[in-house]
Amino acid sequence: MGYIVQMEAATAAASSRSSFSGSTRTSGEPADATRPTPSGFRPIYRRLEAGEQRLEGVLERIDCLPGGAAIFHLRTADGPTRVAAPQMSKVDFITYREDVTGTINCGALPTPLPVYVSWRPAGGQADTKIAVAIEFLK
Repeated sequence: MGYIVQMEAATAAASSRSSFSGSTRTSGEPADATRPTPSGFRPIYRRLEAGEQRLEGVLERIDCLPGGAAIFHLRTADGPTRVAAPQMSKVDFITYREDVTGTINCGALPTPLPVYVSWRPAGGQADTKIAVAIEFLK
């Protein structure tokens, strides 16, 4: 049932985007958001909110800090990147994978996983990224 709801939502989103002239995708939407995977599953990625940006990379490790904070360590096309979370409980974890379920644990991931990380700049610190959401990709 969930698959049908996702497909209907994707179709509705594609229809609304195609009514605009020019590009058929919004600036914050990943280029492959409407491309079906070989299995026919088409994920609907989280929309970026005002002030947010998105990184694509491989999540390698999560460092948990006192008070519930966390640091996410990614490998991106530009090299290693760190994204902070003042409270890991406030980060939205979204998965499009069947092998990622349950609790997110601290430490090195046994197998680094491809992700999109939605983040916003920290107030007054242009180079500090604050995690808003992590989407585990197929």
